[in-house]
Amino acid sequence: MLVGLAITILIAATISFQAKRTVSSGSLGTYTGNGLGPGFAYASGFSLLVGYVVFTITATLGGVLYLNSFLAPMTAPNLDARVSRWRHDRQTVNAR
Repeated sequence: MLVGLAITILIAATISFQAKRTVSSGSLGTYTGNGLGPGFAYASGFSLLVGYVVFTITATLGGVLYLNSFLAPMTAPNLDARVSRWRHDRQTVNAR
């Protein structure tokens, strides 16, 4: 955890240093392109895109799994059998 904190502080210091010297409305990809060249800027943008996609997928799956576990105790056992029997009984009454 401390290693992650140290890396985050170093990245923030680097971004701060670059932001003070570059007048741009861009993001980290702009700073990467200015400092390391267009190839690294492309890699930075692509990794950001992959991060967004992975975050969206995991957040959606996490929400679905949570909702499923939340709603599971509220469903009645053999609910499908009860609905089928109710439909059959209703069709029988309507057929008379």
